[in-house]
Amino acid sequence: MQKDGNMLKSGLVLGIIALIASVLAGASLIIYFYTFNTDLFVAIFFGMATFYLGAFATVLSGIGMNIAKKKNSSVLIPRISFILGVINVIIVMGHYCVFALSNMHLGK
Repeated sequence: MQKDGNMLKSGLVLGIIALIASVLAGASLIIYFYTFNTDLFVAIFFGMATFYLGAFATVLSGIGMNIAKKKNSSVLIPRISFILGVINVIIVMGHYCVFALSNMHLGK
């Protein structure tokens, strides 16, 4: 029983939750790129879902890494979820920025 309680407090659970959120953000990113040319409103929804899930995963994994470092336990899963969350956010925001810059002439 003591080992399970220590595992919960070591940041591993937060890392696993963040990893699940990062994988969901990656799936949402794939749907975003798939629907971008067909239905823009659906693509914007999945793009925002990617952004929020990636940001949520980044924050959760940062907290998990901090707890894991304090408890001197493994930071592998929180670090992987942190990297995946940041990559998802960078890709979707980069695509939003490129799309906005390429369509600036439409507003004039």
